[in-house]
Amino acid sequence: GEEHHADHEDEGAVHSEVDAEYQLTCEKPDALREIGFPYFKRFPNAEELTITAIGPMGQIGGEVSKDNPLFKLR
Repeated sequence: GEEHHADHEDEGAVHSEVDAEYQLTCEKPDALREIGFPYFKRFPNAEELTITAIGPMGQIGGEVSKDNPLFKLR
C-alpha cells in the first residue's frame, strides 16, 4: 500500500556526513567578512555544509549550500 511505498521513498539515495576542522590564519581578521566554499565545485552532488566559526567575533554558525556557498562572518 501507500504506507509501504512511503517507507522506501529514499531508497537509492546516498546520504553522507563528513566532519572536518580547519584553522585559518589571517593577518587582518577584523577585515574578514565572509568565507567562500569551493567544495561544491569539487563535489557537485553535495547540497549543504553546516559551519561553526570561532574567532575574534566569537562563535557563529550557519549553513552554506551549492546555491549560496558564502558564509557571512558579519
